[in-house]
Amino acid sequence: RCLRLFEEAKDNCERTLSFLFFLCYIIITFRPLCGLANGAPPLSTVGLLFCVIPQYVQSFLKRTVAAPLRKALDRVRREFEFNISAVHRFDVSLNSSKTLGDVALDIMEGVSRRLEPTRQVLGLFAYISSCAILYMYLQALRYRYRYLRDDTFDNVYITRRFVEMDVQRAEQGRPTVLPLTIRESGRYIHPGMPWLSQQERRRYGLELAGVLRHVLLGLSLVLADYSLFWLLDLVRHQMQGEIVARAPAVLAISVNGTGYTSEIFRDLVSAFEVLQRGNVSVLSRRCLLQPVEPDYSTYVSMGILYGVCLFIAIFGSHVGRLRRVVCAAYYPTREQERTSFLYNSILARRAGLAHALRQAARRHRADAGHGNLLLFLTSK
Repeated sequence: RCLRLFEEAKDNCERTLSFLFFLCYIIITFRPLCGLANGAPPLSTVGLLFCVIPQYVQSFLKRTVAAPLRKALDRVRREFEFNISAVHRFDVSLNSSKTLGDVALDIMEGVSRRLEPTRQVLGLFAYISSCAILYMYLQALRYRYRYLRDDTFDNVYITRRFVEMDVQRAEQGRPTVLPLTIRESGRYIHPGMPWLSQQERRRYGLELAGVLRHVLLGLSLVLADYSLFWLLDLVRHQMQGEIVARAPAVLAISVNGTGYTSEIFRDLVSAFEVLQRGNVSVLSRRCLLQPVEPDYSTYVSMGILYGVCLFIAIFGSHVGRLRRVVCAAYYPTREQERTSFLYNSILARRAGLAHALRQAARRHRADAGHGNLLLFLTSK
């Protein structure tokens, strides 16, 4: 009985958790305790006590894992629910031999047949949207991981916190960063501005080049398909006439004599005369090509997909900035640390540049002093 309880609990747990079934193997680790149920009375009591564990583990996993996960998936599914209304008009003849039930059944079959493409499109959309949601979720996890652990990751925006920090440093009489130099303006931007940073422009160029490469490939296939149809249709148009061949001269052949062989030759000659007096069709309309016109709906679908890809490639960088806004709203302390790091990085870069310029100026003055001393000595 104890082993049966473990097996039933494991099966119920796997049916409940579906793709998180590996958590149910925790129940199997307690199965050896069932051997205690057949021992001495104290051990049997302990064994029976552990036989209750599978039911408790099952209810615990169902309550803490399965129920919240099912609610979250239902909430996501409700976000994509929508209604479709289809209006169809039918002419029903009451003088038909069919009953009203048969007519209603035919109407429902017709409606189902007309809505079948819509169902297929919605089914495909469901699969694509599921994959897209999973992909965006994984990308969001990756962005969050790098946002929390890498100070240099996507940290090129002059935000409101950055401006407030600069104002505080100005009030304290400390060195400030704003306004930025021309070179720094291309590297650090305000998140609400339409132009892109240097890093975003690089990523924008790569994505746009990839999309345009696929667009050119698709256009090449469309042009090849339509060019083949146009060529075959041109051949069909030029070959609409019928070419008839006739003998240029009529030859008369006579066979004299009697007997079995002469009859055979007379039959051959008569067949030859029929052929040379008749009309032989070299090109007939029944042999014409019948090219099939391309499916323009496929072209429209390809155009829509390429248009969506091009839109994402153009405006994806601007929309991608919302990821930082969301992370900053959920982790304000981390955003303050990143802002301080960016501010100090700009100050350190400017200090390093100023130090390098001072060294260059000092070296230039030293070289100029040696040159003047050499000129003075040569003049003496």
